Amino acid sequence: GLHQSDVICSTVGHLVEVSQTLEYGKKYNGYWTGELFVKQLKEKVIPTFENAHRPAYQALSMVDNSQGHSAYSKDVLLVSHMNVKPGRKQARMQDGWFMQDDTK
Repeated sequence: GLHQSDVICSTVGHLVEVSQTLEYGKKYNGYWTGELFVKQLKEKVIPTFENAHRPAYQALSMVDNSQGHSAYSKDVLLVSHMNVKPGRKQARMQDGWFMQDDTK
């Protein structure tokens, strides 16, 4: 099948030059992922929007709830990556902190 990722700008309309098509499936180019979505945003959508509007505007992106739009940093803490049984590989934890009554 084909996956089509397009952008419609409320001020300019359909941004044809940022359109991206992927033939998906195991025998083709894989599947649309969050990483591909972020790449499209960084390399195509944001530069095209900035070129069309200059610094006078700020973009607000609204996307549907597709798994293909899910993107996380490599060190994010996700429940689906956590070990729930002893003896398995554990996610690498990072030092953290929280604020309470303006105290760290």
